[in-house]
Amino acid sequence: GRGPLKAETRVRFPLGAPNVRAIALARIVVGAHTLPGTGDPEALLHVDRSSQIAACQDVCADRAVDVSPLRAAPRMSGSDASKVVANRDIGAAADLAKAHPHLAPLIENAAISQAFSRREHAAVRWKRLYEAFGRLGLVCVLLAMVAFDYQITIHPRPRETAWLAIASAVLGAAGLASQIFIVITGAKEKWNTERFFAERIRCLKFQAFGLVGRVASPAELKTTVESWTRGALASLQQESMGGRAAVLDFSPSEVAIPISEITPRTDMSLLEEASSIYDALRLEVQAQHFSAKYHRDIERARWPEVLSQLCFAGGAILATVEFLLAVWSNSSLSAKSGSWQDWLSFSTLLLFILSAIVAVYERGAAYQPEAERYLSYLREVRRIRLKHAETRAFMIRIKEMEEVALRELRDFTRDSLRSNYIF
Repeated sequence: GRGPLKAETRVRFPLGAPNVRAIALARIVVGAHTLPGTGDPEALLHVDRSSQIAACQDVCADRAVDVSPLRAAPRMSGSDASKVVANRDIGAAADLAKAHPHLAPLIENAAISQAFSRREHAAVRWKRLYEAFGRLGLVCVLLAMVAFDYQITIHPRPRETAWLAIASAVLGAAGLASQIFIVITGAKEKWNTERFFAERIRCLKFQAFGLVGRVASPAELKTTVESWTRGALASLQQESMGGRAAVLDFSPSEVAIPISEITPRTDMSLLEEASSIYDALRLEVQAQHFSAKYHRDIERARWPEVLSQLCFAGGAILATVEFLLAVWSNSSLSAKSGSWQDWLSFSTLLLFILSAIVAVYERGAAYQPEAERYLSYLREVRRIRLKHAETRAFMIRIKEMEEVALRELRDFTRDSLRSNYIF
């Protein structure tokens, strides 16, 4: 088992642990080969990946030993393997295009990917600003109101609570400034607009699959896709010059989807291949996306709604108790500051404040309407997959799925208009 390797022998290794592969190459191929400048083969453990490869390539040059698995194998940790890749329909795995070279113009579509990337980065940036300043404003207003509540109920003496009054004023000003920033910059509108056009570009990539029905060869498909993509992106760029008006006036029924009838000229093998790729990149990814977002939003929508209702109900109960005490006795009028009646008043007002703040947060986050929208369109995607699963129904599948995607985009823009962190 340790004799010299034959010239045609090829050594291959599994995808895990690059350090183990390096030492295995060093020991099996050259028998405890050492890293230059050291006398220990274990030194390969303490250098980077390129040095590991170089150390083995020097002694493998005159033998047919395949070190490409060491170079190309992905280094996937457990956390990386379980991580969800965002926009995996736009940035599909490179191996997918290699496995289906005839459909590479549709799978990769560099023009679409570049245009989408610009819009996506802008949308993510504006959304983060909108949510960060919106929630910062809510926290500042909450703290300011709690301080004010304490001043008027527990410690109403202005001289003794001057520092608290200053802190309350500063917090209130910070909350107001955060909300003014959102209004002046138009962060929500810019996020909404950038997201709208990013999703329109995503739709273009999969609308282009309808071109398969009108071509007779992979070469013709490439030129047709490139020509159609240039025209579609130019039209969308012209539409985007309308800004917010283009988003508000958007009508899914007015979008032309390039669907062609299947004719004897159609390359059926290419059509069948495109059908499977469309299912994997469009239907499967959208179903996973809608399902994951639905379950996430359902979980996130539960606690704000319950907390807001509990706070309001608790405040109402305490207010009722205060009213009865005021009616049936004068103890609350003669009680000293800091007595339990003062704390009762403080708690009553605090619960109403919390209820109002959580309600504004719930409206701004919009988890409930998003969950309902995702569930509705998840059912639509599943219906299309079951109803039009045959290759012959591929064009119908594209038409219905792209219409669903455009309707979902319209509903997103409508729902986002109601989402607001402003008081």
